[in-house]
Amino acid sequence: MKVSLQYTSGATTSGYSVGVSMMCADLPLAPAAPTVLIKNLDQVVIEWQPPASDGGTPVLGYQVDMKKDGDAYTQIYDGAEDPGSRILYITEYNSAPLEVTTYYFRVRVLNWVGAGPDSAETTVILATQTSPRRQHRLRNRSRLDQRLRRGRRERSCKGRDRRRQRCRGRPIRTCSCEPLRTHLELRVRASCNNIRLVPR
Repeated sequence: MKVSLQYTSGATTSGYSVGVSMMCADLPLAPAAPTVLIKNLDQVVIEWQPPASDGGTPVLGYQVDMKKDGDAYTQIYDGAEDPGSRILYITEYNSAPLEVTTYYFRVRVLNWVGAGPDSAETTVILATQTSPRRQHRLRNRSRLDQRLRRGRRERSCKGRDRRRQRCRGRPIRTCSCEPLRTHLELRVRASCNNIRLVPR
């Protein structure tokens, strides 16, 4: 909007002054509820989108509130220094590590007029689930256990093989054959390198 002034004194009327631009603005609308990207006991990552209307002025930043069951909301982030940032990493609550409980988050937008209304809250339930870092440690431990068990089995098998070699004797083999002479059959019995022919 552009405004010009005119001065009137009795029968004298001045011309219009140079126009001055004015902008009518309002508070921004509330953004949608933030979205949870990652949630575990190590960290919670949330993301939000710009509001449908910024109120007619540029967005100066976003504010994020957080609470847990039984507590009041506490502001944990003021994005006035980085208006374009819309992702927040949370690793603690009230200077303490995250715990197994339910947390709530909400976001509001800042512009030249002030802070807009709060968004709908997002609920994050942290259970006793294994974080990616702990899963990596468990996988490494499982692989180590498998290698140890495999080594024990190999040593055990080698020990059994050595015992078998010490106790192994020459096998006894029995065979029968029919020579060209039909009235004679030889049975060959080999035991401890001794061969004995037995006529039928």
